[in-house]
Amino acid sequence: MRRRILTTPEREAWRDTQNRCWLCGKRCEIQVHEITSGPHRQKALAEPCTWIATCLWCHDTFQYMPLPAQLAYKLLNDPANYDRQRVNAVRRRAPDAIDASEVESELKRILSERAER
Repeated sequence: MRRRILTTPEREAWRDTQNRCWLCGKRCEIQVHEITSGPHRQKALAEPCTWIATCLWCHDTFQYMPLPAQLAYKLLNDPANYDRQRVNAVRRRAPDAIDASEVESELKRILSERAER
């Protein structure tokens, strides 16, 4: 049985502004995946920099996706709330534990894959 995750009004309001899954592009009911998980998930509920818009079918893909790739999707789809160093801090890591070059590499890969479709 999955553990019920509490939410915040801000997180719900943000979800309501999202109308497509960031991975597959489908218009559907959006779920919010937190980039940070495990012991840091509760803190992530109040951090817009950790929120990713996903559909039910793609949620697990984000769950197991490397963090630099998740951050690349965040930068691509929600640049106003992108904050790599804050995500590292929420995870209790050094500010550059995931560095900008890792995210940029993933962003190039994502854009290349989209161009091939």
